Amino acid sequence: MRLLVITYYWPPSGGAGVQRTLKFVKHLPSFGVECTVITVDPDRGAYPVLDESLAAEIPASVRVIRTDTSEPFGSYKKLTGRQQIPYGGFANESKTSFQQRFFKFVRGNVFIPDPRRGWNAHVLRAVAGLLRAGETFDAVLTSSPPHSTQLIGLALKKRYGLRWLADLRDPWTDIYYSKELNQTAPARWLDEWYERQVLEQADEVLVTSPDTKRLLLGKSAKLTAGKFHVLPNGYDESDFREPSAPPTDSLLITHTGTISEIYHIELFLAACGECSRRHPDVNLRLRFVGKV
Repeated sequence: MRLLVITYYWPPSGGAGVQRTLKFVKHLPSFGVECTVITVDPDRGAYPVLDESLAAEIPASVRVIRTDTSEPFGSYKKLTGRQQIPYGGFANESKTSFQQRFFKFVRGNVFIPDPRRGWNAHVLRAVAGLLRAGETFDAVLTSSPPHSTQLIGLALKKRYGLRWLADLRDPWTDIYYSKELNQTAPARWLDEWYERQVLEQADEVLVTSPDTKRLLLGKSAKLTAGKFHVLPNGYDESDFREPSAPPTDSLLITHTGTISEIYHIELFLAACGECSRRHPDVNLRLRFVGKV
């Protein structure tokens, strides 16, 4: 089977977004699946996090095609003087800056569904070139966020009739920071319309949890539960070959990933406080790995 994988986040990108698709591509060849990956050229794309070590996990048999892109982040850096681009959850953004509130508004009302939509045309040209050259694919897998990537799958489905698997790692219009975008009613309507089109037209929809399945299934009366498949994020055994040495003098709880200003962590912290109150003999430690 030949699978065309389209994903924005790919090594040298780091962070949570790249892991799922990279591990798919790493292990699918052992199931007889030949993968071709189309991703953005790292010199042209915009990654919030870099992790050069992940490149070692790409199988030599996997062909990776990198394309140009057209995105507004270069202009964003020049206008704001910031070196980092905003990313999911806006953990690196200030909630009180007028300038940042303005750019969030532009992001939510001009760049729909997201600013990386400028990459789509480059990917569609690359796929058209492959098909003109006589290449065939049994299916195409689009992974998001950025959810604009799903519009590539929608276009390929309409133009070429390719079997299309839409992998949504996160909710779309219900993602936790959606209210931060201050979308107007027309922008919200368009975003939701794109979401419905993708869910209705995809042959199969992959999600990471039953709750996300429930959420997306309710987006349209045309959707059936049978097209949704819950494929939770797992782990790669090869990442855990080194011996583990948990502390013996404390109970260590580790959170990996982003913690934004708009995350509601109060209940978790309150629970930790209650645990310490009930069990003062336990040395409870919290460790946060990622952008906080």
